[in-house]
Amino acid sequence: MSLIVRPAEVADARRISEIHVAGWQEGYRGLLPAEALDRLSVDEHAERRARFLSEPPSEIRNWLLEVDGVVEAWAGTGPCRDDDGDGLVELYALYVNPARWRGGFGARLFDHAWRDLVDRGHELMTLWVLTTNERGRRFYERQGMTPDGRRQVVELRGCECDEVRYRLTVAGA
Repeated sequence: MSLIVRPAEVADARRISEIHVAGWQEGYRGLLPAEALDRLSVDEHAERRARFLSEPPSEIRNWLLEVDGVVEAWAGTGPCRDDDGDGLVELYALYVNPARWRGGFGARLFDHAWRDLVDRGHELMTLWVLTTNERGRRFYERQGMTPDGRRQVVELRGCECDEVRYRLTVAGA
């Protein structure tokens, strides 16, 4: 099996969108209203993603994991968007094709994204995850992330959702 992590390109927008929408529909089923998940559109998402990838801000990275030449996972990192996040970085998203869940692909991509941030001099990464997303929380905890006590309520697809912030720090920092 050949595994390659590489930067995303505009031509990858549709595949990223397929993974993102499938990840939401599978991973958030039971956590968000079914009708909202069923209305997600790969076409609409791909159009937005292509625009973003055509001129990404220099500090934002979009990484893809290819398995035998097929993109199966996507992750995005960049500056932390929180009011206390000055100088911090954030994992914005990490989605794996649900057909590939539990194959170690998410961990491989997470590790790559984290090493890229550390190599660029960052010592702390944050991310937000739905409080009720037990699968996601277990995954991030296995990667060494821990809740830092911050919570927020966000609107996702017409539903108010509680999120908890996680963080990962370079050992000794």
